[in-house]
Amino acid sequence: MSNFRLRLRNAAQILCSHPGEIKFRLQEAITTELILANFPEDTEVPEYFRAKLRAIINEVSTKGWGNGVEGDHVRATLHGKHSKTLAKVATEIFELFNDFEYYLSSGFIPE
Repeated sequence: MSNFRLRLRNAAQILCSHPGEIKFRLQEAITTELILANFPEDTEVPEYFRAKLRAIINEVSTKGWGNGVEGDHVRATLHGKHSKTLAKVATEIFELFNDFEYYLSSGFIPE
């Protein structure tokens, strides 16, 4: 469970404090932290949080570069998104981080 918490905290820190456009901060937070946040699968982390993490990762890995070029699905998906959509994804990540921290202190799982 500590890996999940650490990876969420690192992702939130990248989103809030790293320089550059939101697109690049999201790319770094997702590819360096969130993809590994629950790998291998930690069943001690409640399903609610694991499902939210999967949903975020699925949302930002729907496209490929096309034309037969193998590429990073996260980068390809983020490349085609507007800033408003990217801000929504960043908010979802930050809310997941806040909800998980609240769960650790109170035991409350949002539904």
